[in-house]
Amino acid sequence: MFLAVSHETRYQYTAPVWLEPHVLHLRPPAGPFQTIHQFRIEIDPLPVLLTEGLDAEGNPMHLACFSGPADHLTVRSKLVAETRLENPFGYLIYPFGAVRVPFRYPEATGTVLQPFLQLGAGQQSVKQYAMAMAAEVEYDTLAFLNLIIRRINQDFEYQYREFGQPGQPAETLARKKGACRDFSLLMMEMCRSLGLAARFVSGYLLGNPHKEQYLHAWVEVYLPGGGWRGYDPTQGEVAADRHVVLAASAVPEIVSPVNGIYRGTAGSSLETIVSVTETTFLTQQQMLTG
Repeated sequence: MFLAVSHETRYQYTAPVWLEPHVLHLRPPAGPFQTIHQFRIEIDPLPVLLTEGLDAEGNPMHLACFSGPADHLTVRSKLVAETRLENPFGYLIYPFGAVRVPFRYPEATGTVLQPFLQLGAGQQSVKQYAMAMAAEVEYDTLAFLNLIIRRINQDFEYQYREFGQPGQPAETLARKKGACRDFSLLMMEMCRSLGLAARFVSGYLLGNPHKEQYLHAWVEVYLPGGGWRGYDPTQGEVAADRHVVLAASAVPEIVSPVNGIYRGTAGSSLETIVSVTETTFLTQQQMLTG
C-alpha cells in the first residue's frame, strides 16, 4: 500500500538562542519491504549547511548547521512510502536449531550482532519474566515472541508520554504501564536475556489507536533465515505493511527524529504533529509538489 506521511517538529524558545548542529533521522531507509517514492524536508530557520549520509548503523540521516540567533526551530518532512510486507510470516528459520530459545548465532553473525545483545544492568526481574514466558511455550522461538507482544498488549496499560527517553525495563515491568517506547525497550531486554538480538525502531503506524499524532516505536528481532523482523508490543501484532520504519538502533536515543542542543539561557517548548494516511501515489505526488 501507499502511505502518505507528514511530520512536523516545532521548537519555540523564550528568547533568541544559538542552535548547535542538529542530527535528523527523518528519511526512511529503502529496503525489501518499503520503498520511498517521495521525500521532502523543510527547515526554518534555513540551515547554512545541510548534509546527508548514513549513521553508524546504516540509517539515513541529515546534519543541519545554523548561523545566527533564532527564537524557533521548525522541521517539516513529507514522504510517500510504499509498504509491501503483506505477509510478515513468509520466511523460514534456518539453521533449524534457532527454532528454540536460547540459541547461539553463527560465529560471524554473532560478532556483528553483539551491540544488539547487550543486557542492561539491574534487569534480573525482566529476565525472570522472559524465562517464565519462554517455558510457557516450551521455548519455541516464534511462539515466545508472539506471547511477549500479546501479553504486553493485554496486561499493560498504555500511557501516552510525548517526550523523554524510554523508561528502564524493570520499572516498566513493575508498573505494568508505559508508552510505546517503554514497551519496546522492555521487549528488547526480554529478547536479549534469552540470546535474541533485538533493536529499537522508530517509525510511523497507519491507524494508531493510541496517538495518531506522534511517532510510534516497536522492536525488530534478528531471526536466522528471516533477518530483522518487526514486533509491535503496543499493538500486540507483528509489524507488517501498516508500519513504516524510520530508523533502527541498538540504542533508542540515537534515532530521535530531531536531535540537537542550543546555547543560551532561554526556555523551550516542543510540539510535534504527525499524520499517516493511506493514499495513491499520484495523489501524494500532487500534494508534495503543491
